[in-house]
Amino acid sequence: MKELDKILNDKVSGSSELLRKLNLLIKKNLHAEPVLYKIIEKSENSFSEFSVISDYLKTIKTFLSANDLKAIENYVVNFDKLLEHKYEKIYLNAKKELKRFSKFLTLSNSKTLQYIFTKLKNDIPDLFVVVCESRPKLEGRLLAKALLKANVKTEFISDAMISLYIPKTDAVICGADSILKNGSVVNKVGSMSAALLANHFNKKFYVVSSSDKFSETGYFKPVEKPSEEIWNYKNQNLKVSNYYFEIIPGKLITKIITE
Repeated sequence: MKELDKILNDKVSGSSELLRKLNLLIKKNLHAEPVLYKIIEKSENSFSEFSVISDYLKTIKTFLSANDLKAIENYVVNFDKLLEHKYEKIYLNAKKELKRFSKFLTLSNSKTLQYIFTKLKNDIPDLFVVVCESRPKLEGRLLAKALLKANVKTEFISDAMISLYIPKTDAVICGADSILKNGSVVNKVGSMSAALLANHFNKKFYVVSSSDKFSETGYFKPVEKPSEEIWNYKNQNLKVSNYYFEIIPGKLITKIITE
């Protein structure tokens, strides 16, 4: 399935956006049970790092096991509305904490952050967002473009410039791909550096996320990604490493904001 392969190979969308795309695909194939099982099987293997997607797939599998296609239909048809409602609730909670600031630094690409910053523009007239490029897939560009489209003043920087910019910002904010039960957060590589620098410069470090990203485990094992995304160069004495995600210890996080 080309459409499924496109989702599975999407390395720039955040977990919420990937889930939205996956839900749309399942909606299109509601009455093709063998296809549903194939979508679930392949997605489980590819998105094991995303607790929110794993939980979603478990729900679909439960309905399939009970042969309750009507329940699956209700679940996927109403999913986008539920997601939009979550975004709004997260924004309302985040606004209470963030409206006293005006200049933020963030990284990677998060649909939740897009929503929050777009809405915060109405509450913070001088809102300014610094976006890191987020190597190796440069998905920070997608967030920057979305903010510019919403007329949010934005500055785009390389990941290596983060130590120069955090002292100039009021707070650092990022999304989450998973929130472990020990209070640590799994997010895009670079988040740990941002958290350490925020603490060093006495800046607040916030994580915004839907509560369905809370995981029952306190364990995370990084998965190595294709090395050629970093550098497609071969030498017997060279090892090129590429990891997308890392852990931010809970002690470095000012607050986790959910709905």
